[in-house]
Amino acid sequence: MAEHPDVRDSVLPGFISRPEEASIIGGILAGYGELEMELCACAYAATENFDLTIKGLFRVRGEENRIRRAVAMVKHHYVAAGLGDIFDSVIEDLHWCRQIRNQYAHSQWYYTEAEGLCFVDLEHTARSSSPIEAVVERRFPLTLALLKQQEGFFVYVRRKFWYVAEAYRRAQRQARCPGSILPNPIFTLPKMVIKPPKRPKRHK
Repeated sequence: MAEHPDVRDSVLPGFISRPEEASIIGGILAGYGELEMELCACAYAATENFDLTIKGLFRVRGEENRIRRAVAMVKHHYVAAGLGDIFDSVIEDLHWCRQIRNQYAHSQWYYTEAEGLCFVDLEHTARSSSPIEAVVERRFPLTLALLKQQEGFFVYVRRKFWYVAEAYRRAQRQARCPGSILPNPIFTLPKMVIKPPKRPKRHK
């Protein structure tokens, strides 16, 4: 029988006690980089210059700055192709994913058997006008259901990027060769997924 890990040997003991939640949180933290790569692929579809696209986006520090840089680089191409609305939509969705990811990346974690896994956003706490009596008094309890919603939204946004990039390439091919018959698309627009809550209600 495998020995249960000692929580004292982990920097995040609550994650040992809640492995399913921990796995999804880890996926959100690591998976956001995959969404940035899809943003890059979407920009590359328009620039057709791999070097320019990689350097243009990833020499910029900060997730929000990279998104804004991508919009500045290629939005006009998508608008000209008649894809401005769907481009704006996927960018808006990416910003939501960024906010979900960042709150977990910059939070502290709290766990009890009774409450389960909670996170404390000290930047959010510091903006409070009332005195802070304890670090954990403004904790947010996480549920597995909410985390699965958030994870599902990340997957949806990734698939949406696939569709947008391919739709642009198809529009360009049609513009270059009017009347040509294109093969069936590889990616279809995924069924809309409503933005999940960024965070649960705060513990009272």
